Parts: sequence; structure tokens; C-alpha cells
Amino acid sequence: MPALLSGKTAFTRLPPAHIAVAGFDGSLELLLHLLADGRLEVTALSLAAVADQYLATVRLLPADGARLDFLAEFLVVGSQLLLLKSRALLPREAARMVEEVPVDEATLEARLREYRRYRQVAGRLDERQHQGTRAFSRPTPPPLPPPAAPPRLERAAPEQLAAALQRLLTARWPEPDPPAAPRVTIGERIGHIREALAQHGRVLFEWLAESCQTRGELIVTFLAVLELFRAHAIELEQDELFGAIWLAGK
Repeated sequence: MPALLSGKTAFTRLPPAHIAVAGFDGSLELLLHLLADGRLEVTALSLAAVADQYLATVRLLPADGARLDFLAEFLVVGSQLLLLKSRALLPREAARMVEEVPVDEATLEARLREYRRYRQVAGRLDERQHQGTRAFSRPTPPPLPPPAAPPRLERAAPEQLAAALQRLLTARWPEPDPPAAPRVTIGERIGHIREALAQHGRVLFEWLAESCQTRGELIVTFLAVLELFRAHAIELEQDELFGAIWLAGK
């Protein structure tokens, strides 16, 4: 008979629980004593019914540490009852093999202490999780991207300016010229370009073209730009191949 169910064992750590199953009707403590004294056969009991009625009693207790202790204690008692019944039901050879595995009270108590430690750690982790649900951390914003480098402007040649003029002549004024407008001279357009450069530092050639009213005025503007470039009064810049052409004053 295992030490835990021996006749000298006290069951004061278990709560008073009334057990009513086939072949027995009384307290859990009395049931264990009868089993320990050999006056009741464990094979005549439904251990599942005993466990259900015991758990029903424990559920009525306050939800505190005592309830957990009672459940843990019953794990020890229940394991001994299950071991006794399995030995009684197994054939003699199988029962002898089971006997070779010692399961004493000290081993079960050690398992009980380990079980309690796991329960305590689980309780602390659960408490920390609940505390975390009430705390909100502000995530670090992602770093700002580095500022984009200004476009590198390369020097442009008069040939590129002529190509831009050709594109403008093709894209604009597909219709015949309107009635003759007042004629504009190269000198007037040079003055207009100088005034724009004085205000803005540099201007787009396309912007000068858009201010023209006729095809002839666009050609005069083109000649004025060439004259300023030939006189080293301006520089022609282009940020990419076939890109926009800028006029910059010197």
C-alpha cells in the first residue's frame, strides 16, 4: 500500500467533500481511510465520479490560493488511487512490471512542489501581461530620409539649344501664322532676357518661347539667346540629355 494511503496518513489538507458513488456514500476522508485499511476495494470505485464530485466541492471555495492548494493535493491522492486501481486491474505479470517503477510519497511531493512553482511563474507572467495591456509605448518614428541632392547642371551647347527650338517649332504653331503682329527686334528680346535674368537669376528657354506670339518672334528670341551666348553674357545649362535648357547670367 503506498505511504500516502497508509492507515497512519492524515488527510486534513483536503477540504470536506461528500462522495456518493456506487459502493460508497460518505466523506472523502472516510473513503481514503477505508481504502488504506483494505476494507474497500479500489476496483469497485469509479475514480472519474470521485474526481468530478471532489472538483465540484472545490469550485464552491473562494478563488484564492487555498483552492489551488486543494487541487494540487488531490492530484497526489488521485494519482495514488489511479495507480492502485491500475495494479488491481492489470494481469499479474503487467502488475509486477508496474511495481518495478517506485512511486512513493516523496516522489509525488516533489512533483507537487514543481507543479506549484510552474503555477506561480505562470501567475506572475499572466499578471505582467495584464499590466502590459494597460501600458502603451510610443514607437520610435522611422528616421527621415536624407535630403535629395540638388540636380547637377551640365553645360549645354548651342546645338542643343537649336534642337530645343526645333522641338518647339514642331510642337507649337502647327497652324499658319496669324496676321502680322508688331515686329520685335533682336535688341528688344536681348533686353527682355537680361531683365528676366536680373529678376530670377536664371530662366528656362521654354519660358521665353512661351512668351512669343508668333513663329517669327520665337526665331528672333532664339537669335537673341545665341547673341548673348556668343558675347559670353550668359551660360546654357542642361540637367539631363534632351532635358530643359536653362539660361544663367554671368
